Amino acid sequence: MNTIIPERNNVWRTIDWYKKRDSYRPVTDENYIPTPGDLIFFQSRRTGTDYNVDGIETGGHVGIVAGYEDGIIYTIEGNTQDNTWSGPDGVNQHTFKRYHDYVLGFGINN
Repeated sequence: MNTIIPERNNVWRTIDWYKKRDSYRPVTDENYIPTPGDLIFFQSRRTGTDYNVDGIETGGHVGIVAGYEDGIIYTIEGNTQDNTWSGPDGVNQHTFKRYHDYVLGFGINN
């Protein structure tokens, strides 16, 4: 089956997949505007850093960019709580400032 998004179980392997295709943009790339359909990559929200299991970086989280306006990224993410961050885990919409501490970058799916 051909897909535009790879099946991966590791944020860092997915970022590498996009980098090899010149389709990854770090959050520091001020020339790139996040686009609906992009993947957005985060550091681990629990620790604010990434962690290592058996020599493989495995920390982090991924979501889908739903929109971008005036420096705010609108996302849809699974395995997250609602915007109060107090509800049960599920699929929820969130907003982040473009340069939020946890945002790493974007996987372009055009």
